[in-house]
This record gives sequence, C-alpha cells and structure tokens, in this order.
Amino acid sequence: MTRVRLKDVAEHAGVSLKTVSNVVNSHPHVKPEMRQKVLTSIDLLGYRPNITARRLATGRTKTLALAVSGISIPYFAELSERIYKQAAARGYNVLLAQTGDTLEGELAVLNNQETGLYDGLIFHPGQVTADEIEKRASVFPCVIIGESNAPPTVDHVFIDNYQAAKDVTEHLLAQGRKNLLFVGYESQHITMTSMQRLMGFRQAFLDRGLTSDPNREIAIAHSRPDSAFEALLATLETGIPVDGIICRDDLPAMGVLRALASKGLRVPQDVAVTGWDNLSTSAFLVPSLTSVDPNSDEIAAQAVDQLIARIEGDQSPGRPIVIPHKIINRESSAGE
Repeated sequence: MTRVRLKDVAEHAGVSLKTVSNVVNSHPHVKPEMRQKVLTSIDLLGYRPNITARRLATGRTKTLALAVSGISIPYFAELSERIYKQAAARGYNVLLAQTGDTLEGELAVLNNQETGLYDGLIFHPGQVTADEIEKRASVFPCVIIGESNAPPTVDHVFIDNYQAAKDVTEHLLAQGRKNLLFVGYESQHITMTSMQRLMGFRQAFLDRGLTSDPNREIAIAHSRPDSAFEALLATLETGIPVDGIICRDDLPAMGVLRALASKGLRVPQDVAVTGWDNLSTSAFLVPSLTSVDPNSDEIAAQAVDQLIARIEGDQSPGRPIVIPHKIINRESSAGE
C-alpha cells in the first residue's frame, strides 16, 4: 500500500502544502474551518505523520509526554485534558502514560526517554525518588508536577498542600466547629500528598491553641466514595461527636455525603463537609461541595511553558513554581 504523503493531503483538501504542514504540526494560527478541512482529508486518506522523519529533519517531534498514575482518577483525567489543550495551543501533541502509581511504572516512563518519541516529559511521580529523577532529567527535559519531592535541578509545579489544608480546616474552625474529622488518607503506604494535608489539618488546630486528636484522622483502603462511605459509617458507630469533615479529595467526599445522609445527618446544619480538587462534578452534588481548588488550568499552563522552555534550550537552574490555591465555598459548608 502506497504511503500517503503531505502532498496527497494538500491536493485532496485543495489547500497548500504549507497549510497541511501547519495543521499536522498543530500550528495555533490556522483558521478553524481550514483546520477541519485538512483534518477531514487526513482521516479519509489515512495519513499518518512520520515522527522519525520529523525528528531527523528538525531534531524534535513536537510531542510531549505526560505521565500520571491513571486517568481513572478524575483529577488526573481533568488535568490531562488541560495539559493537552495548553500543549496544542503551543503547537505540541501529547502522549499519555499511566504508571499505575507503581515504582516499576514510573521507572519505565523515565527509561523510555531515549525512544525518540517525545521531546520532554511532564511527570507526576508518587514512588520514584528524587535521585532517580535527577539522573535522567539531567540529560532530558522534564518538569515535575504535584507534591512529591523533586530534585533542585528540575522545574517543579505544585500547590502548597500544607497551607491549603490549614486554610480549609480554618474555614470550618472559624464557624465554631471543633469536632472535625480528616477522612481519606491511605491506610497503607501514605503518600507525600496526604502527609502534607494531614500536617496542615493539625496545624490549624495548633494555631488556635487546640489539639487535634489522631483518632479523628480516618484512613481508607482506596480513594473512592465507597471506601470513605464505609470508613465514616464505622467511625460514626463509635459515637464520636462530629460537626465537620475535611476530605482528602472530592471522591471520598462523595461517599462522606452519602454516609451522613444515611444516618439522617444534615449537611451543613449538623456536619459541614469539604473536598479537594474542585472536580467539575462537585458543584452539582446535593448539597454542592465546598472544595480546595488547586487551579489546574495554571498548573497545566506553567508545566507546559516550563517544559517547552527547556526543550528550546533554557539552561537556568530548576525552578519551584507554587500555584496559588483557593477555597471554593459551596453549600456543604454553609456557602452560597
């Protein structure tokens, strides 16, 4: 079967070769109707770009890799979409790798950098050490996102989880609620993310001259609504007084809301609830969920910009880039 060329696509679409090239390379300044015309011809003809040839000609693939634990986790699904859009606006494609939050999966991503399939990596590690990252990032453009420790030589885009946890806990303490729970950290192999959020939760009490009770920190088997539902029901059965719940993520918060409803407890009148990540579904829960917004749009924009700068030759020292967070106050904590 004869390989379809750019020239064939141009003739089929009735446009110039340059226009087809701009579309294939995700150039941002192509009119939408022209882009669609070319994409239609590409689909009909079955054109596939020759990445190897492009790399030989330019030294680059115009492709970024994104490695996260898995897009079954809604936060990573939404963040991946934002990174894809930011990359496309700058003329780059994105390859997605799912590590399964395992050391083997993360090392495989780092070791695949020599395949020539992409120019740089946006990486959300959970298991691999900073030393392992530094070994590979010293010869390949890489940006770390998330809470894991990053080597000082690598750009790191993240939010201040400790401060955000203090802020959202203070949000409930300021309402006079003192019988708070923290729900959702891992029952095994606690992550850096959870540790930072737990520390912020505890510090908010200390700042008010109060002491947090370790028995009010509830671990769950999986970061899912069903795990949080079961864990909270078991806690409530002990008779412990509860007037507020800080959830590690929005997903456990959904299970928490369900558990409270099953016990006839009103939210927020009896128990206020907060989540984390401000997922697109959170505003549509009943009641709508107050949540820590990590500003995923800005995380995506900064990660893509920093990586492209490195690809283009930026040799400056690694940069820690802290993205401002905010609390989205909704009905579950007596918001608007």
